[in-house]
Amino acid sequence: MKTNYILIDLENVQPKNLEILKGHEFKVIVFVGSKQMKISFDLAVAMQSLGSTAVSYTHLDVYKRQDVTRYSVDWNGAEYINYCDGIANPRNPKFFRGERLLVREITSPTIYAAFTSDELYFDPSILVVLNNSESKITILSLLGILNSKLATFYHFNSSPKRCV
Repeated sequence: MKTNYILIDLENVQPKNLEILKGHEFKVIVFVGSKQMKISFDLAVAMQSLGSTAVSYTHLDVYKRQDVTRYSVDWNGAEYINYCDGIANPRNPKFFRGERLLVREITSPTIYAAFTSDELYFDPSILVVLNNSESKITILSLLGILNSKLATFYHFNSSPKRCV
Protein backbone atom coordinates (compact mmCIF):
# COMPACT_ATOMS: atom_id res chain seq x y z
CA MET A 1 0.00 0.00 0.00
CA LYS A 2 1.40 3.40 -0.95
CA THR A 3 1.87 6.17 1.59
CA ASN A 4 0.40 9.61 0.96
CA TYR A 5 2.09 12.68 2.45
CA ILE A 6 0.89 16.09 3.58
CA LEU A 7 3.72 18.65 3.52
CA ILE A 8 3.41 21.81 5.59
CA ASP A 9 5.92 24.62 5.06
CA LEU A 10 5.58 26.36 8.43
CA GLU A 11 7.31 29.54 7.23
CA ASN A 12 4.45 30.13 4.79
CA VAL A 13 1.49 28.16 6.22
CA GLN A 14 0.39 28.05 9.84
CA PRO A 15 -2.39 25.44 10.05
CA LYS A 16 -5.20 26.27 12.48
CA ASN A 17 -6.29 22.68 13.18
CA LEU A 18 -4.81 19.26 12.38
CA GLU A 19 -7.67 17.34 14.02
CA ILE A 20 -9.17 16.42 10.63
CA LEU A 21 -6.00 14.44 9.81
CA LYS A 22 -6.42 11.90 12.61
CA GLY A 23 -7.23 8.34 11.61
CA HIS A 24 -6.30 8.68 7.92
CA GLU A 25 -3.58 6.80 6.03
CA PHE A 26 -0.91 9.40 5.39
CA LYS A 27 2.13 11.00 6.97
CA VAL A 28 2.29 14.67 7.91
CA ILE A 29 5.66 16.39 7.46
CA VAL A 30 6.22 19.89 8.83
CA PHE A 31 9.21 21.85 7.53
CA VAL A 32 10.52 24.41 10.02
CA GLY A 33 12.68 27.21 8.63
CA SER A 34 16.25 27.85 9.75
CA LYS A 35 15.29 31.26 11.19
CA GLN A 36 12.32 29.95 13.19
CA MET A 37 13.20 29.51 16.84
CA LYS A 38 9.91 27.98 18.02
CA ILE A 39 6.58 26.56 16.94
CA SER A 40 3.28 27.28 18.63
CA PHE A 41 2.18 25.18 21.58
CA ASP A 42 -1.05 24.25 19.76
CA LEU A 43 0.86 22.93 16.74
CA ALA A 44 3.20 20.91 18.98
CA VAL A 45 0.23 19.28 20.74
CA ALA A 46 -1.54 18.61 17.43
CA MET A 47 1.60 16.99 15.95
CA GLN A 48 2.05 14.82 19.06
CA SER A 49 -1.56 13.66 18.85
CA LEU A 50 -0.90 12.39 15.31
CA GLY A 51 1.72 10.02 16.74
CA SER A 52 4.15 8.33 14.36
CA THR A 53 2.40 9.74 11.29
CA ALA A 54 3.82 13.20 12.08
CA VAL A 55 7.41 14.14 11.27
CA SER A 56 9.17 17.50 11.63
CA TYR A 57 12.26 18.61 9.72
CA THR A 58 14.41 21.68 10.01
CA HIS A 59 15.06 22.83 6.49
CA LEU A 60 17.94 25.14 5.77
CA ASP A 61 18.32 27.61 2.94
CA VAL A 62 20.69 26.46 0.20
CA TYR A 63 22.71 29.12 -1.56
CA LYS A 64 23.63 28.69 -5.21
CA ARG A 65 26.42 30.21 -7.30
CA GLN A 66 24.27 33.10 -8.55
CA ASP A 67 23.41 34.07 -4.93
CA VAL A 68 26.98 35.33 -4.43
CA THR A 69 27.60 38.74 -5.96
CA ARG A 70 30.28 41.33 -5.32
CA TYR A 71 30.24 42.05 -1.58
CA SER A 72 26.84 40.42 -0.87
CA VAL A 73 25.03 37.12 -0.52
CA ASP A 74 21.31 37.08 -1.33
CA TRP A 75 19.36 33.82 -1.08
CA ASN A 76 17.42 32.68 -4.15
CA GLY A 77 14.42 31.68 -2.02
CA ALA A 78 13.95 28.39 -3.82
CA GLU A 79 16.28 25.71 -2.45
CA TYR A 80 16.24 23.93 0.90
CA ILE A 81 18.16 21.07 2.49
CA ASN A 82 17.56 18.84 5.49
CA TYR A 83 21.15 18.82 6.74
CA CYS A 84 20.91 15.89 9.15
CA ASP A 85 23.07 12.97 10.30
CA GLY A 86 21.89 10.87 7.36
CA ILE A 87 23.04 13.26 4.64
CA ALA A 88 25.39 11.87 2.00
CA ASN A 89 28.88 13.42 2.01
CA PRO A 90 28.53 15.65 5.08
CA ARG A 91 30.98 18.56 5.28
CA ASN A 92 32.85 20.00 8.21
CA PRO A 93 30.64 22.63 9.93
CA LYS A 94 33.52 25.16 9.83
CA PHE A 95 32.68 25.74 6.15
CA PHE A 96 29.13 26.84 7.04
CA ARG A 97 29.77 28.93 10.17
CA GLY A 98 32.06 31.72 11.28
CA GLU A 99 33.77 34.51 9.39
CA ARG A 100 34.63 33.50 5.83
CA LEU A 101 34.49 34.54 2.20
CA LEU A 102 32.23 32.89 -0.35
CA VAL A 103 33.57 32.96 -3.91
CA ARG A 104 31.88 31.79 -7.10
CA GLU A 105 33.87 28.94 -8.61
CA ILE A 106 32.90 29.91 -12.16
CA THR A 107 34.00 33.46 -12.85
CA SER A 108 32.35 35.29 -15.69
CA PRO A 109 32.58 38.19 -16.40
CA THR A 110 34.34 38.92 -13.11
CA ILE A 111 35.29 37.39 -9.76
CA TYR A 112 32.39 37.46 -7.31
CA ALA A 113 33.24 37.28 -3.60
CA ALA A 114 31.29 38.15 -0.46
CA PHE A 115 31.90 38.13 3.29
CA THR A 116 29.59 36.35 5.73
CA SER A 117 29.55 35.29 9.34
CA ASP A 118 26.03 33.80 9.12
CA GLU A 119 25.37 30.08 9.11
CA LEU A 120 24.85 29.41 5.39
CA TYR A 121 24.64 26.17 3.42
CA PHE A 122 25.56 26.12 -0.25
CA ASP A 123 26.25 23.89 -3.21
CA PRO A 124 29.76 22.98 -4.44
CA SER A 125 29.82 25.83 -6.98
CA ILE A 126 30.73 28.18 -4.13
CA LEU A 127 34.29 28.15 -2.78
CA VAL A 128 35.02 28.99 0.86
CA VAL A 129 37.95 31.04 2.14
CA LEU A 130 38.19 30.63 5.91
CA ASN A 131 39.37 33.41 8.17
CA ASN A 132 42.93 32.83 9.39
CA SER A 133 43.66 34.85 12.51
CA GLU A 134 47.42 34.35 12.01
CA SER A 135 47.44 35.86 8.52
CA LYS A 136 49.02 39.26 7.91
CA ILE A 137 46.12 40.22 5.64
CA THR A 138 42.60 40.53 7.01
CA ILE A 139 39.73 38.64 5.45
CA LEU A 140 38.01 41.92 4.52
CA SER A 141 41.18 43.15 2.78
CA LEU A 142 41.25 39.91 0.82
CA LEU A 143 37.59 40.47 -0.10
CA GLY A 144 38.48 43.87 -1.56
CA ILE A 145 41.39 42.39 -3.51
CA LEU A 146 39.30 39.51 -4.93
CA ASN A 147 36.55 41.88 -6.08
CA SER A 148 39.03 44.32 -7.67
CA LYS A 149 39.54 44.83 -11.40
CA LEU A 150 43.22 43.98 -10.94
CA ALA A 151 42.41 40.52 -9.51
CA THR A 152 39.92 39.89 -12.32
CA PHE A 153 42.49 40.96 -14.93
CA TYR A 154 45.14 38.67 -13.41
CA HIS A 155 42.69 35.77 -13.12
CA PHE A 156 41.47 35.98 -16.71
CA ASN A 157 45.02 36.16 -18.01
CA SER A 158 46.49 33.32 -15.96
CA SER A 159 43.87 30.87 -14.66
CA PRO A 160 42.89 27.61 -16.37
CA LYS A 161 39.38 28.01 -14.81
CA ARG A 162 38.61 31.30 -16.47
CA CYS A 163 35.53 31.59 -18.66
CA VAL A 164 36.10 33.23 -22.00
